[in-house]
Amino acid sequence: MVDYIMRTATKGTENLGLIITKRQSRRFPATYLTDTNFADDIAFLSDNIEDAQTLVMLVVNAANKVGLYTNEDKTEYMSYNIPGNTELTANRKQLKK
Repeated sequence: MVDYIMRTATKGTENLGLIITKRQSRRFPATYLTDTNFADDIAFLSDNIEDAQTLVMLVVNAANKVGLYTNEDKTEYMSYNIPGNTELTANRKQLKK
């Protein structure tokens, strides 16, 4: 179920996530890694906080459509080497850092 949610949430968002390889030409676009999964846990990867917030919103909306809901009280995030405001929200509720 988690794989289905991730596929539907990230469909059409090829430029979100952590850049693995930079774009070399039109024929060789950049490669991105958006998430890693284990059982029912998901870790989003991103180069900036705005893309991370977008990923959270997309996945929360996709999960809600199939009857799964995030527990914002248990959801946590970690930011490393990202300057400025690093607050993330889900369903208008601040997530724990």
